[in-house]
Amino acid sequence: MSVVDGHASFEVLSTQRTGASITEHLNLAPSTAREVGEPLGRYGRGRPSENALWSLDRDGDGIEPLDAALAALLREFYGREELLGGLRDSC
Repeated sequence: MSVVDGHASFEVLSTQRTGASITEHLNLAPSTAREVGEPLGRYGRGRPSENALWSLDRDGDGIEPLDAALAALLREFYGREELLGGLRDSC
């Protein structure tokens, strides 16, 4: 998980699963996904990715944007604890 100025992200990295399989497993669309072998970098010219990436990002607003971003991210995963645990062995 990363947290920066009212922005929170939860990331899953895997050499065994694809971004699509993580999406299917969690029944949740990512903000960003990348497959093994896709070029890294802003312009797609970097070295190939060694891991699949699945990332869910949430932004917060108001007086406490960080709290709002974290709460929004936690709401997405509420009730999905067992599904997240099911990723543990392959990520």
